[in-house]
Amino acid sequence: MASNVVDEEAVERAGETDDTEEAAPGKKGILRKRGQGSKEEKKKSRKPPDNKWLQQQLPACRPVFSSKHASVLFVSVGLLFIILGVVFLVTSLQVQEVQVDYNGDNCKVVNKAELVFPQACRSDCNETAIETCEDYLTCLGTKCKLANVDRRNLTICKCEVDLVVPRPMKKPVYMYYGLSNFYQNHRRYLNSWSTDQLRGDLNDLGDCSPITDEKPPNETTKQPFVPCGLIGNSYFNDTFTISFNGTSVSVDDSNIAWESDRRTRFRNPKDTPEAFNETLMPPSWPFSLLEYFPEDDTAGYGLENQHLIVWYRVSAFPVFRKLYGKVNVSDDEDKLPNGTYKFQIDYNYPVSDYGGGKFLVFSEVSWLGGRNHFLGIAYIVTGSLSIICSAILIIVHLKFSKWKTTNPHFLNRSY
Repeated sequence: MASNVVDEEAVERAGETDDTEEAAPGKKGILRKRGQGSKEEKKKSRKPPDNKWLQQQLPACRPVFSSKHASVLFVSVGLLFIILGVVFLVTSLQVQEVQVDYNGDNCKVVNKAELVFPQACRSDCNETAIETCEDYLTCLGTKCKLANVDRRNLTICKCEVDLVVPRPMKKPVYMYYGLSNFYQNHRRYLNSWSTDQLRGDLNDLGDCSPITDEKPPNETTKQPFVPCGLIGNSYFNDTFTISFNGTSVSVDDSNIAWESDRRTRFRNPKDTPEAFNETLMPPSWPFSLLEYFPEDDTAGYGLENQHLIVWYRVSAFPVFRKLYGKVNVSDDEDKLPNGTYKFQIDYNYPVSDYGGGKFLVFSEVSWLGGRNHFLGIAYIVTGSLSIICSAILIIVHLKFSKWKTTNPHFLNRSY
């Protein structure tokens, strides 16, 4: 009798409020208020609130594309890409760029009488047969590689090459040097450097193997190469002097590296130049770092020299060029005059050992950058492919649209 009363009271309360639960079958007079158990359940529940935003019930556009809509879309995108590609290509074609190679026979020796041949090499090198600076460096580097040659006492080989500018060039005009058949993207080369050393910790050798340190003569401890690694050892060290109609042409190299590199990646030690006293120059360098990049160098002092920083931005392709500077044009002129520019080159960098080449470039710039046809061609090709896809969609639609509605195979499917 008591259990029936309790059950009736539970039913009445359930109709009025939802704060209690019915008694479980077979149990007498046991009621549990919902508030006590539901608080714990609510704390554990991860169900989001019931609103349109969290339940993803906001109004949305759900377009259903037909073949006609898809064809129009492909044609529109294709025409847009073709128009942009034509604009990019025409802009690139209007950028004037001139280039001249200066390796091999293109760079004849102009100071042959001043060249010094070490006594240990004279039996190996035919002095009379040397016509180019590449011949001279090949003689010293290949045939005399076993001789103890102090390259500080050798005269730098000089050669001349002419760069012809057919029409005036709009300023700014940038000068580049380039190398071919040089694989800076080789994994061993790419990883052979020390980040911390370039930031001022000269004793850190990082991943510089195989060019790390060496024990100098009459010393008991090893000293690090600065910069260490294959990238630093292969630094491009040709220098150039430019003249036009007998007048010297200067090149501004004070702002050629990335600002982020100059600010964070390359720093001299605080106690420069004393910190470099216990270091060695890389094996392929004829001079030490501070002799190459003295304090009065406009491109920077020591490890902060911007030519060195540019060299450490390795290229992804075997033929590449790197910024050397901006050709100074007088304020009275809007353009660099056309004519023949004579380059006198201090030829220090051999390339014949690996079958490479060297070249110099003068280039204008536009709102799109330098002379580069790839972007325009890529847009034109992409747009053409889009239009071709549109034509294929139209053909398929016209050929199979009637068959689709009459074929029983499609009756039980929704499209």
